Amino acid sequence: MIASLDLIVTGRQIPLRAVEEVRRRIAAELVRVTSPFGLITEFFQALNDIGEELLQVESERLSSIEPALLKREGGHYRESLLEMHRNAIRIVRDMTYKRAAMIELVHQHPALFPEDEFHRSGRQVHRYAAQVEDAQEFADHCQFLLEELRAQVEEKTSRNLYLLTIFSAIILPATLVSGLWGMNVSGIPLGTSPHGFWLVVGLITAVCIGIAAALLRFRFF
Repeated sequence: MIASLDLIVTGRQIPLRAVEEVRRRIAAELVRVTSPFGLITEFFQALNDIGEELLQVESERLSSIEPALLKREGGHYRESLLEMHRNAIRIVRDMTYKRAAMIELVHQHPALFPEDEFHRSGRQVHRYAAQVEDAQEFADHCQFLLEELRAQVEEKTSRNLYLLTIFSAIILPATLVSGLWGMNVSGIPLGTSPHGFWLVVGLITAVCIGIAAALLRFRFF
């Protein structure tokens, strides 16, 4: 970046939003810049203002999702959570190395930097550093909600598998009995009885009811 009294030149094809905001404030005479260092300070302030606004919007969006998710009604928010978490991680990484560069600037205290402008810039640097911590907390919050959503899905899956196992245990003896009576060999019990079919059905039903009652008795479900 190259800065003068009325010009900022960067290597970007698309200007930063903070640069556009500085231009708007100067054009609207909301700020008065008397030196290139003042222009840099205004850039830092605009960067912080925009960052805090965006973080506030995303935090409110996350807060609106959290109650539904904790009530186990937020499964459809999974893609939104993943998107917010990815964006938060990317932004934190980008802000972290910028924070390091800004703090290095404050520590070096360039001699050309006027004392009053240096203190103003220092306050904006510390404000930016605090914003990085807020962004990291936001990313951690997204991660927590994603883990909660995964835990809910795993719990639901485990419950479904448990019920499937219970029903399999109930039906297994009936399957065994029907398989034995279904073999095409001689000597099958009740094979010649006119009431054999209903007796076998009754036996299967009684076995299933007995197993279900035993499972209920011992509170397996």
